[in-house]
Parts: sequence; C-alpha cells; structure tokens
Amino acid sequence: QIEEDIYEGKKVYVNCDTKAKAKALHLHLETIFDPPSQRGGRMAKGLIIDGDNSGLKKHKALAENPNEVIPDLMRRGLKWLITTPTFETGISIGKPEIEEFKFNSAYLLWTWNNYTANTARQAICRVRNADNYYVFIPGGFDNPLDITKLLDFIENQRNNPRQIDRTEYLKRYVNQQK
Repeated sequence: QIEEDIYEGKKVYVNCDTKAKAKALHLHLETIFDPPSQRGGRMAKGLIIDGDNSGLKKHKALAENPNEVIPDLMRRGLKWLITTPTFETGISIGKPEIEEFKFNSAYLLWTWNNYTANTARQAICRVRNADNYYVFIPGGFDNPLDITKLLDFIENQRNNPRQIDRTEYLKRYVNQQK
C-alpha cells in the first residue's frame, strides 16, 4: 500500500516501532523511487528520523516547526517521511488550511511489544490532516476493519494489559474521527 500511494503521487508518513524497521523501509523505498546514484545533487525524496539522527539540526527544526519545514521539503520533492518513537509524541504535523502540503496517508508499522492503544493512536495521529490512516499488525489478526477490535487487540498484546476503561474512551474518540 505504501508503494502504491507513492506511485500515485501521494505523500506518505510512516511511524515504525524500531530503527531497524524504519531503516529497512527507507532503504526499500529509496531503491525503488530514489536511488542515491541517480539524484544528481537534488534533495532526497524520502526522509528518515530515528534515534541515530534526531539530534541533527535539520531534524530538530522539523520537530520544532513541522508546519513550516514540511511544506518547504514537499516543494523540493519530499515524498515520504519515516519516523520512530523518537517522533511519537509532542509534535503536530498538518493543519486543515495547508491542504496542498500534507501527507495523504499516515501509516503505523509496529509489532506492539508493550505498547498501548493510546501510544499507537499518539504515534499515527502526529499527522493531523491525512486523508487515510493505516495500522499494520503482524500476523495472527487478519485485516481488522473494526476499530474496536483493533484497539482491544493492541491492548491485549501488552505483557500486562491495563484496565480497558481507558480503551473504551479511545474507541469512542477514534470512531468520532472516522
């Protein structure tokens, strides 16, 4: 789905739960859409921000002023932004009034480990105005279409699931956002 979106000219935001996953995806997309050997000095079409590079000046600027920096990057050819939990909370990307410079799709690629439904929502909802939001869960759950089942599944993947009362609130919130 990510490749298809990029082929269609859509801008894509992806949050991965590990640096390894983020780097592998970035390398894969780069190989298909933007081989470094063919750039000829122009800016890369993709950007990855993880624990190894989040301290770089350009990445700090993006985190501090995403709604100024991202439109500029998109004008110069940015097609995808991949982040890890270093970008999970405390940043808000996109406003309804900047429709032209937005991520069309937001993806969450996690294995869940010890994350909560709220953590997942926080990570994918960094992008406030995407057209579509996708959550990919590794094997064993098929393709959930019901957000209630999805949030229950995420919560129950934790080593020590917490009380579901907060999850009920999140279910209502996510359903309202559909």
